Amino acid sequence: MPNYNHAPFLSRSLDGLLEQTRPADQVLILDDASTDDSVQIIETTIRDKPNARLIALKKNEGVIRGLNRLLEEAAGEWVAFPAADDGLLPPFIENMERLVEINPSIGFVSAGVEILDAEGKPAGVRPIFYPSLTPRFFTPAETRKLLLHSDNHFWGQVTFYRREALLAFGGFDEEFGSGTDGIALREIALTHGFGFVPLKLGVWRLHGENYSLSSAFDVPKFRRMVEQHEDYIDCKPAGLYPTGYGKILARRMKFGVARILASSGGPRDEVATKIADLIEAPAWERSAISLMSQTGALSSFLTKSWLFARLWPFSPLRFAIQPIRRMIANMSVARTKQ
Repeated sequence: MPNYNHAPFLSRSLDGLLEQTRPADQVLILDDASTDDSVQIIETTIRDKPNARLIALKKNEGVIRGLNRLLEEAAGEWVAFPAADDGLLPPFIENMERLVEINPSIGFVSAGVEILDAEGKPAGVRPIFYPSLTPRFFTPAETRKLLLHSDNHFWGQVTFYRREALLAFGGFDEEFGSGTDGIALREIALTHGFGFVPLKLGVWRLHGENYSLSSAFDVPKFRRMVEQHEDYIDCKPAGLYPTGYGKILARRMKFGVARILASSGGPRDEVATKIADLIEAPAWERSAISLMSQTGALSSFLTKSWLFARLWPFSPLRFAIQPIRRMIANMSVARTKQ
């Protein structure tokens, strides 16, 4: 678990990590030279935990370097990287281990997360597209088909990586910024296959200072990251990624961030400008987005509908049925546990 100045969230995130129904063999917490009382909280929390160790850096090195340092230090065959401002639910490791014991050569296993807003209220579920309604594995060929019609099937917060597969990929690449785990997960899945458990096994807290969101809301920085993803995918050998996937992913990434911006509740003019900059809208479209942003309660719906039609990230029908699929998945898993 990497941490930098997340003292307000640490007690909850560390409790989730240390109170697993199947305890972790090793818990490494890297503090990236926090200026708040993070180190004191961590030291107090792990004092009587023989499987836990703090790595306290004297100089801030950044999240991605911290992730790679933890990857190098880890001794286990399977590793996870929960965020210090989010959280794991107690049965996370138990469910991950159950699947990897069946197929130990898989690249990783992932699950779902519940989104909590700044006030701690439920605000949705990720991934939007559940690849399966029951726990199962996907081959590289099946992964290519999945990526053609939808995306975001794996969420880094609740992913159990096979350490060898992540190291073979090269770990986490700083050039991809907050998208580093996304590109790693896609390529590992396309190389080794992956597993999915349709359960909410983690929590993603939207508090305004999330690493992924703060990076995404910096529009010039995010656009550069989108271009890096597209260029990287286009340069890979034919047959690894689906044909034309670089452009498809670019549209989906832009839609995902524009959708969050439209729902953010920020100043309407500022949000409209950011969305227009993000999709490189011509003058007439900027005016249309600005007008939609002034329609009160309808502004978010109209803007997101426009963006969907403009970017066409995936099938509207597939998108519309996802809440039903997630409900069926929850019922299926509940029945198997009885």
